[in-house]
Amino acid sequence: MKNKCIVILRGNSEGKNKFQEIVKKRYWIWNISPSNLGGEVARLLGWDGNRDTQFNIFIDKLLDLGDNYFDFRYWYISNYKNKLLESDKAEKNNMTGDLMVIHGADDFLSKRLQDDYNIFEFTLNKTKQNDSGINGFMFCYNDEDFEEQIFKRIEELSFIENKIETQGENIDVTV
Repeated sequence: MKNKCIVILRGNSEGKNKFQEIVKKRYWIWNISPSNLGGEVARLLGWDGNRDTQFNIFIDKLLDLGDNYFDFRYWYISNYKNKLLESDKAEKNNMTGDLMVIHGADDFLSKRLQDDYNIFEFTLNKTKQNDSGINGFMFCYNDEDFEEQIFKRIEELSFIENKIETQGENIDVTV
């Protein structure tokens, strides 16, 4: 079985794009964001495709509603975690492993995922800053050794696979 790793990614678009470009050299990337499903719901309800303030407010309210009634964001990510564990995409594509990248997790969801699944948070900044805090890593994407730092951390985190497989109940619901 290939390595499987999950990270919560924080930072600006420039850093996230650079991270994705580097990581996809070796890993099959699963980009997960619960707001993507919110966009699909908006489309079904007549949304015109314009990502404006009104759209963002709608998505926030929709996701909050889903969380209040169904614990939606956590369920959504847990469901994809199970699919990641069953996946053979990395193997079929002769890659080092699978990497699930979670976008848009607020502090509460991030802490909950870190506690339940031993997921780590990667924070990407343009300049060096203090440590990102609990269970996380801070990277300066302008550093010359940014690529080396990223792969080193991901390879260190490959042990997460075992902890994920043994924790909690499996949620097996199709999105």
